[in-house]
Amino acid sequence: MSRPALLMFNDEVGSFRYVTLTQRQPGVVRKIIADCAPTEAQAAQLEALAKAIEGDGSGVIEALPDDAKFHGIREYWGGKWVDAPWLHGEAYIFCLLADIMNWVTDRRDYFLPSKEHSVEVCWDAIKTGCERAGSLSLGGLLANSLWGNKVDLCLFASSDKSRLEETSCESHNISNDMPAVLEHLAAAAEGAVHLVADNYGYELFNDLVLIDALCTKGYSCTLHVKNMPYFVSDARIDDVHRFIAQLQAEGPPTAAVGSSLAGHMSSGRLTLADHAFWTAPLEFTDMPEDLKAVLAAADLCIVKGDLNYRKLVGDRHWPKDTPFAETVGYFPCPVVALRTLKSEVCVGVTGDVQARLEKTHPWPKWAVCGDYGVAQFSKASRSSS
Repeated sequence: MSRPALLMFNDEVGSFRYVTLTQRQPGVVRKIIADCAPTEAQAAQLEALAKAIEGDGSGVIEALPDDAKFHGIREYWGGKWVDAPWLHGEAYIFCLLADIMNWVTDRRDYFLPSKEHSVEVCWDAIKTGCERAGSLSLGGLLANSLWGNKVDLCLFASSDKSRLEETSCESHNISNDMPAVLEHLAAAAEGAVHLVADNYGYELFNDLVLIDALCTKGYSCTLHVKNMPYFVSDARIDDVHRFIAQLQAEGPPTAAVGSSLAGHMSSGRLTLADHAFWTAPLEFTDMPEDLKAVLAAADLCIVKGDLNYRKLVGDRHWPKDTPFAETVGYFPCPVVALRTLKSEVCVGVTGDVQARLEKTHPWPKWAVCGDYGVAQFSKASRSSS
């Protein structure tokens, strides 16, 4: 199918994406200066980046050494930030941060203080989740994985405990294919499940509890995480290992969950992966052949979170009732998106549901507040790759 135009920062002054560029992201950049004691040269580069994107976004987009992953942003190098596509431009900010902070050589996670604080804030909720995990059905665990996505440090303060409040009722899931997902999993018993992760902390915890249950039921699982610090709270392999160790250091039943996960990794039933594509400023339609081949062997891929959703369906001017399956026909295996809405990209929401939401949360509020979610499934053919 033909794909609509990309969302641009300058489509609408005052839009959520415009505010994200000119107000939110400068704060993200400056928090690195405040938290991580960068060198004087790094601090100057960080401040220059913050100034380039804040205000009206009229600063110049600086080029990095050319790489295939930059083909979606390359043509905007030397132009104004505000004239770039939202997805490609926003993701490129984090590529610039990695370059400024010498990530490749220093391997220092400059978002680690925020990540660790987020775990401190939600640790009681995590322990409660461990107590309840054994009593939940697979459907309940999938729902927890969905609603865990509410906690996102790139948008909300790590001290904001309101993001942990329960909203996982039927009326908040505005496009719910969960029954079809459960039916598909039952038919693929002991198959291969891949999960493309989003945030560290409370969301990662719920993803890991889901994975633990799947592995225990005989499925093999691959958890895909980021290969560099990304969007503040996105999980990396080091984060996963550290978090599981934290679980194991607690008393039962929290330690039991950590030990079970460690056992699945030791046995090979759970694998961690961090392909560089997941942090590229690209849509998933640009997925390289090696990663396509990995996913083509999966019985199901669970794609988590808002940014991954934007990359999956395309960060574009979709009519909001566009069927989800029509946007992901290219994907190499059956796929379900579990996402709480935090951006203006939305498909698969019927006109009736939109009308209901408009009564209490006029557009774009219902699409950006993080209180509504979707569980959208497409049983794509592997031959689509």
